[in-house]
Amino acid sequence: MKPMPVEYYRAESIEDAINTMVAFPGARLLAGGQSLVPMLNLRIMPVSHLVDIKKIDSLHRVEESPDHIRYGAALTHAQFEDGAVPDACGGLLRHVASGIAYRAVRNRGTVGGALSLADASTDWVTAMLTAGATIIAQGPDGSRRIPMRDFVQSPYQTALNPENELLVAVEVPRVSSSCDWGYYKIMQKPGEYASSLAGVLRDTERNVSRAVLGGGNRAPVLLETTAGILARAGGWTDQLKAELSQAIASDLAQASRAGEPWEQHSWTNCVLRAARQALAGKASTLEQSS
Repeated sequence: MKPMPVEYYRAESIEDAINTMVAFPGARLLAGGQSLVPMLNLRIMPVSHLVDIKKIDSLHRVEESPDHIRYGAALTHAQFEDGAVPDACGGLLRHVASGIAYRAVRNRGTVGGALSLADASTDWVTAMLTAGATIIAQGPDGSRRIPMRDFVQSPYQTALNPENELLVAVEVPRVSSSCDWGYYKIMQKPGEYASSLAGVLRDTERNVSRAVLGGGNRAPVLLETTAGILARAGGWTDQLKAELSQAIASDLAQASRAGEPWEQHSWTNCVLRAARQALAGKASTLEQSS
């Protein structure tokens, strides 16, 4: 199928994009188009106006400071994968980007587009929550900062005002050189959407520990109790595995994330594998499971 006829506008600046969105309620932003265009072709997302933002220079910038790195929203997955931009998380972002869909998608898909879509099965939503990122949004009244934990409210719904606000950058805290992380996802084959994703980041030097479960057509969950156990953990043991399994179940219950027994098993297994990678001192090659 082909999309319905649309009016196309190319924004020259962020302000131009915002003004166009205000002038045409319901307008959609176009950057890489790797998710939006298929939806338009299938006519599951009716759109009358498209605002192309991929030529806005400021959305392609990388700004470094001692404490964090700010990534422009139009940076592609491939730029992270290829090391063309610095990695604030000691390799986590590069690793995550390399496992997104296929290279053709990574060449055009953008980090800002993926986060704005807020598909719970995509990598950046889980990865940026694991990284403790902050979203930088801009609208008619200026810019504002949204912690990643407050950004995704439900699948395909974010804290952005869809009528006049766009994601312009994502700010990621730098980790220390001793930081360890793990990232695991369960999928039928490489390139497909994952049914479950988990990220773990442990930076004892900066007193940071996070564990996140994503996927399952739900907003990602910060596993606070699980992260606390990992912060104190030494090596991997059967006792630690049992403690983590109980903590994961407790965190999921507190987040009201219920599921069938096989789903609960899948979620727990996914987090445990990411945790084991982190405790091993480095993440292993991206794995998948049927």
